[in-house]
Amino acid sequence: MRLINWLWLEELLVDACEAEIRRFGAEHPDEPVYAFCLEYDGLAGTLGLSYGTRRDVERELARQAAETGERTCYRASELRPDHWHYRSERITDPQGHWERASRVLAVYRAISACQAPAEDRRLRLPQCRPRRGC
Repeated sequence: MRLINWLWLEELLVDACEAEIRRFGAEHPDEPVYAFCLEYDGLAGTLGLSYGTRRDVERELARQAAETGERTCYRASELRPDHWHYRSERITDPQGHWERASRVLAVYRAISACQAPAEDRRLRLPQCRPRRGC
């Protein structure tokens, strides 16, 4: 049976994110960033890195005001990475953290998608519905 050490994975992802943030900062030294978002798509099993700037929020608020004629909540726009310019930035993996995390997440994806090897099939998540060949 394969078990996922979630605490180790979290520590690995924090280290990976810190390295990516340092790299991004070095590549964009004049770009003030107020937020970083590690986005995990549970369906696709993919990770994305996004960086938020105030300029992006101001641009989105202006767009929404022009569309609706109403003021939009600043905080609501600030926390949504959908409109951030630096959305889903490339992962460089300078220290190999992402590669190690990817191997762990591959097990999770296999379990979630009912694609696990025969010995791991008993680990299916409750909401998982078997597909043909599962």
